[in-house]
Amino acid sequence: MPFLFPFEPDWGSSVQVEIAYKTEIIESRGYREQRLALRRQPRKTISFQVTALRENFLTFMRRIATQQQAEWVVPEVTRAAETSATAFSGATSVQLGSVKPWASVGSWIVIRASSGLLIRQLTATAGTVLSFAAPLPATLALGSEVYPGLIGRLSQSIRMKTPTNSIVQGTIELSADPGANVYEAETVAPLTFNGRELFLQRSNWGSVPSVDFEGFLETVDYGRGVVSHFIPVNWNVVKTQKEYMLRGPDEANEFTAFLHRMKGQQGEFYTPSGSMDFNLSIGALATETILDVPGSEVFDLYEESPVHKAIWVRFSDGSWQANRVLSIAMAGLNSRITVLDPWEQDVSSENARIVSWLSAYRLSVDTVSLDWLTKKVSRAKLTMQTVEDLV
Repeated sequence: MPFLFPFEPDWGSSVQVEIAYKTEIIESRGYREQRLALRRQPRKTISFQVTALRENFLTFMRRIATQQQAEWVVPEVTRAAETSATAFSGATSVQLGSVKPWASVGSWIVIRASSGLLIRQLTATAGTVLSFAAPLPATLALGSEVYPGLIGRLSQSIRMKTPTNSIVQGTIELSADPGANVYEAETVAPLTFNGRELFLQRSNWGSVPSVDFEGFLETVDYGRGVVSHFIPVNWNVVKTQKEYMLRGPDEANEFTAFLHRMKGQQGEFYTPSGSMDFNLSIGALATETILDVPGSEVFDLYEESPVHKAIWVRFSDGSWQANRVLSIAMAGLNSRITVLDPWEQDVSSENARIVSWLSAYRLSVDTVSLDWLTKKVSRAKLTMQTVEDLV
């Protein structure tokens, strides 16, 4: 039986939840990748600041000093649910307001009762009803909070400060035990396009995005005389890092579900560049399957591109359309992009807020951290990079 970690986060600092996948990437001479997901479920680490005062000071010092290496359950207070009915003393189940993806047989939950936190292991779930073996010691009021519990081990190196002889303060880190925790199942992508997931989460422009460009030029230099340059592929990688603000457990669950579908760097998805990539002084009319852009630059730069194969349009009424590019050719003095589906509305400067390239991407990292500023607001940074659109 694991111990319940009884000390809650000090919200003077954020709570960090790290989700780590592992991908093996095998790269060919032509810079094409075979990516193998080495973990079906991520490794998960949670860290937060603890401040223990007065009577909690002694409890903390004693428990950590004697049980630091033990198995603990830490409540994920950032993924709270509320009971939708009163559970009376002796009850062996609680009812939530909605079905939660983290509630499954064998998983641990932590219940906030009037007497403090209670730990229970689920023996059955039926919709919103969660059942366990040990009865409740007292009546649990309507609206009481229930949290998923992470079972794992504390860091074996913990440094704390003691500003007085009755205060201890520092950061606690727990690494969830693989196999001991029951993670939610992989979900179906809510939006798809051309065989890939379509990721349309808006980034937080309060944090400035960064863009890195990586080319594949190869140079042979013997240290004297001329050098030789080789260009093995006709495309380059664009890496973008963006921050996302997640408001509430539901948005955070949707975001982590996306990470789980990608399995870190293994999966691919479409996402728009987010910038106005086309001059719409000519544009296209509704029902047409072309988009005319002034000049030859679009044709010169993108006609043979294996990356720029789709376009995304957000219209003035808030609707959007993703469209596959079939070809790019010259039509007189202008570049003509032929697309697969007829445009649903006019693609013009008056009717389109933004027209972007819709490129295929993969994540550039296997580890993503959610930084919880409060119980209901978190932020996360994603680094992603373009890949060849081979579908």
